[in-house]
Amino acid sequence: MKNLTFIVALFFAAFFSSSAQVATDNPQPFIEVNGMATKSVVPDEIYISICLEERMKRKEKITIAEQEKELKKAIAAVGLDLKDLSLDNLNASYIKVKWHKKDVIAKSEYTLLIRKAAQVGKLFKELDRINIQGAHISEVKHSKIAQFQKETRIAAMKAAKEKADYLLVAIDQKTGKALMIRENTSVSNNLSIQPKPVYENTALNSYSSLSSRSVDKVGEELQFDKIKIVSNVYGKFQIE
Repeated sequence: MKNLTFIVALFFAAFFSSSAQVATDNPQPFIEVNGMATKSVVPDEIYISICLEERMKRKEKITIAEQEKELKKAIAAVGLDLKDLSLDNLNASYIKVKWHKKDVIAKSEYTLLIRKAAQVGKLFKELDRINIQGAHISEVKHSKIAQFQKETRIAAMKAAKEKADYLLVAIDQKTGKALMIRENTSVSNNLSIQPKPVYENTALNSYSSLSSRSVDKVGEELQFDKIKIVSNVYGKFQIE
């Protein structure tokens, strides 16, 4: 009985070994390709950080409240919506406590959203006019960036399939079903953003360094590098 069991086990071992050898001798043919797609868009969300501090003028303190009124007038003068101005990190009650202490300089920070690059330079000119120097561009975005990412991924996938098609046509074969699909990099790395304004005849090279004083050197019209989205896709397809 033991001998019979051993013979049966040996038979199955030989069968599976033979099947594995056949699979190795006749592997499923496949093709591996990479597809890439890019898209460039002009930013439509430009965030300006503005800092107001109490200051002395001819021995008279100019309060945050007074400066805020002037700031809102300047924003309106450029044609911007005051709804896009928000207070950052500080609340009104904290600021009022500061006002009651003459030996303390109150400070308030705001964020202003601008949707057109042409209005940025005009705003900084107005801020310079009312002597607000604590302002800079903190961030640029696009409101439809998620949609653009999706579009570039789809385009990259189509590019990979198209590449597999024409390569196989060259040898009279066809692309079969996809065996594996993946992005070569993470979603965050697939999105390459270069939000730096383009300056002419100036040494300034950082978008965050732009201030109301520097606008006089570069003019009111500022241009921003387009946001660049890059998607890379790896595809492994069966060859029919």
